[in-house]
Amino acid sequence: MLEEVNSPIIFIVGRPRSGTNFVRSILNLHSDVWISAEPDFFKTRRHKGVFGTISPFYPFDTDAKIDDLFTVLGSGEMLSKFWKNPKLDLGRVKEAFKNSAREYRDLIRITLKERARYEGKSIPGEKTPFNLNRLPLLSEWFPDSKFVHIVRDPRAIFVSEINRVPYRHYLFKKSNPISRLFIFIYICFDWQRNIHLHHKYQSAYRGIYLFIRFSQLYTQLEREVTKICDFIGIDFEKAMLDPPRRGSNFSDDYDPLYGWRHKIPRLYDFLFRLLFGRKLKRYA
Repeated sequence: MLEEVNSPIIFIVGRPRSGTNFVRSILNLHSDVWISAEPDFFKTRRHKGVFGTISPFYPFDTDAKIDDLFTVLGSGEMLSKFWKNPKLDLGRVKEAFKNSAREYRDLIRITLKERARYEGKSIPGEKTPFNLNRLPLLSEWFPDSKFVHIVRDPRAIFVSEINRVPYRHYLFKKSNPISRLFIFIYICFDWQRNIHLHHKYQSAYRGIYLFIRFSQLYTQLEREVTKICDFIGIDFEKAMLDPPRRGSNFSDDYDPLYGWRHKIPRLYDFLFRLLFGRKLKRYA
């Protein structure tokens, strides 16, 4: 028997280092919601993603093909830790996928619902910042879903990027003057693109798209969390006001809102203000 195709899914999107993990931590404190961390379904700049890896098996029209693709998913070949997590029962996902329409969208829906089920939650979701670029496709696949787009001051993002702990797939292994310049250029381009997409989406996807600012979420937590809950269609719960701190490059006493002011090189602070001017006050 096929599962409901248009099951609601929550997608947290935005530029990396913008607070997507902060939103995820808040929502995961709700009794009905579980947001998974970056399953990497889609291709990124540096790896093929799940769909790129299993595409040779498409169409998934035989059980043998599905057995083979789930062997790949369970092999550890996927970059994301999501697929190595013992809390994800790939056997249950595989059987449900066999009983579905066997499309890529079904794999997303079934996998996220299975991960939420383990946590005892009924509303699934996922946090992949770059899925902002795929909102048109995902909204077509999942018409009843919700997209929460968070934007942060690009200067805070810049400081976070140049101080991040490098890992083997990170483009810039060590911060230096050259890498800082490239990071600055990329953040400027990407931040401006986020704002452009916001203007495009807020009218085209009214009702399923919500724009929030990190600064307002951090300083007016209860008001903004209530707004997110109303948007998703869930009741606000007080537990959501005490999210754990995760994914920070800095010590526990670092101020996530204004700590960047003490760490950003003056030249780059000037350049950000020169390029974005009033947009910093409006969106940051």
